[in-house]
Amino acid sequence: MAGGGAGPGHGQVPPAPDGVPPPPPPPAPPTPRASASLAGATDTRIEDIDQRSKIIERKLELLDEQAAQRKASEVVVSAGDRGFSFKSADGAFVIKLRGLLQADGREFVKDDVLALRSTFLIRKARPSWKRPCGTGSISG
Repeated sequence: MAGGGAGPGHGQVPPAPDGVPPPPPPPAPPTPRASASLAGATDTRIEDIDQRSKIIERKLELLDEQAAQRKASEVVVSAGDRGFSFKSADGAFVIKLRGLLQADGREFVKDDVLALRSTFLIRKARPSWKRPCGTGSISG
């Protein structure tokens, strides 16, 4: 055996162990006709996806345009600790509504005789509105 025999280390494939199937043969190379039809189907699919992408992009553009038109025509209404205000979308017209309210209340809780004298009244109510100067024209 010392002289270069035919063992597994000298170019021969060792035998497969019992019970293990041999590996499958490699797939056959595609024929030119099959690869051409596959390429045509791929090109059609790419064109279809590209067309859908263009449609979606156009729909998004239309939605953006509609949102911009709505924003340009909407009135902005705000409320806070300084009152209410209404403003045109372009900011040319503003009106601010404010008010002062002074109220007084008396409640007699544990006395049935004085309970009839419990009162609540508004001492002063002063509504006001303001149109800041330089914010547009009233003439129409």
